[in-house]
Amino acid sequence: MLYHRMFKVNPTLTLVNQAEAVLLHLGVSCTGTAFEGRNACGELFDFVEAYFADPGAPYPKTGVHKTSHPPIFLQRPNHSITIVGIERLRSGKRRLLTFDPAYRPPSVMLKSHADGDSKGWAAQRALWRYRKVENSLKRFTMFETLTVDKAM
Repeated sequence: MLYHRMFKVNPTLTLVNQAEAVLLHLGVSCTGTAFEGRNACGELFDFVEAYFADPGAPYPKTGVHKTSHPPIFLQRPNHSITIVGIERLRSGKRRLLTFDPAYRPPSVMLKSHADGDSKGWAAQRALWRYRKVENSLKRFTMFETLTVDKAM
């Protein structure tokens, strides 16, 4: 904590900087991006949507676009999340698809999927923990992301 006081660095968002330093030291090209201010959340969602945008055709009947982009490391104040995709609903609203270490996987996710139990309402309930809507993140005015650049 002394380091943060000496250099007046915001201690809640330095984890991305540390991860970036390690990746660059290992020779992995990466880019850190900061979003600050009242519209930080909207800018973050725009960034994520542009990052995962792929001109490839969606899978039949699902609307899912598969990309070769690696996940995005997201740091918000006091918490980190891994972004693996984004959904755009018919209403125009967007949801980040994330892995959040604050949540344990739901029991339905731990079961074998051979019995077909992961369909319908059970699957939707299991996935809610992995979706972050804009309203849930608007209270934050500061985010940092770390993306791995194109493959070497």
